[in-house]
Amino acid sequence: QVFNIVVKPGWAPRGAARFLELVRNKYYDMVAVRDVNLGGFARFGIARDPDIRAQWSDSYILDDSTLSQIPFEPGMISFAGKNKPNTRSTDAFIVMPNISQENLDHLGRKNPWETPFGVVKNVDRTAVSEWFVYEDN
Repeated sequence: QVFNIVVKPGWAPRGAARFLELVRNKYYDMVAVRDVNLGGFARFGIARDPDIRAQWSDSYILDDSTLSQIPFEPGMISFAGKNKPNTRSTDAFIVMPNISQENLDHLGRKNPWETPFGVVKNVDRTAVSEWFVYEDN
């Protein structure tokens, strides 16, 4: 299913540039969305092609400044890190329309690498809002 993402380089220049680089290189073509969870996030970022995945797997970018951090809202998209600074690579998440206020308030405060770089246009009227919850236990 198709939906539009509006990339906002002013929010997170490094994250926006990396995302656009991956899109231009077709990294996300046919990528599955995984971990649509009760917390209100939908993760994606594992390339279908193992050679492309290997090429980017250890290609990290520096975190964007948190000085002008944009507060998260449903529909925003951000890279996920590996629980330490400067570990953003290809794994990203979309904030779902059903996110709890508690989880929304938590985003970006504890993990400085969580910086939105774009937003799914009209998220509540797209296929994103219809994804069902799936979590590994």
